[in-house]
Formats: sequence, C-alpha cells, structure tokens
Amino acid sequence: MGFASGLPRALPVSTLQAWMAVEGVDLKTIGIFSVVALPYTLKFLWSPLMDRFIPPMFGRRRGWILITQALLVAGIAAIAFSSPAQAP
Repeated sequence: MGFASGLPRALPVSTLQAWMAVEGVDLKTIGIFSVVALPYTLKFLWSPLMDRFIPPMFGRRRGWILITQALLVAGIAAIAFSSPAQAP
C-alpha cells in the first residue's frame, strides 16, 4: 500500500522528468511537468469529495483502491508506449 500510494507522486516528479531529459526534451517543457504532481500535493482538498462516494463493488476503501490501481496501470502503460521527444 505504501508503494502504491507514493507511485503517483514519484512517477512524474523523478522518473518521467529523467526520461524526458534523456530523450532531449527542452528544460522548459520538463519544468512544466512538475505541475503534473500538483493534484497529489493538494490531495487534502479533493479527498473529502471522494470519500462521499462509494464505488459499487468492494466497499469504499477497497473499491477506490482498485479503481485507482486500474487507472495507474492504464496511465503507466500509456506513458510506456509514448515518446516524450515527439509528444510530451
């Protein structure tokens, strides 16, 4: 759980920025990608809203964990099949 909760923050902050630097993306574009981690930083603002809704399966906690994990897998797969030099 600790790894999965920290992954959304670590992926755009370090890994994606390093990959973009290796691919030769300019520093201005890499700097803009630091804004990608802003929703994770402001989690205390949107988490009460998510707490009001209960996913239809597996209850509140497990349901949101499974939804979030599925979205993370889809997002990481989309990043893996893209090229940051062509379309950041």
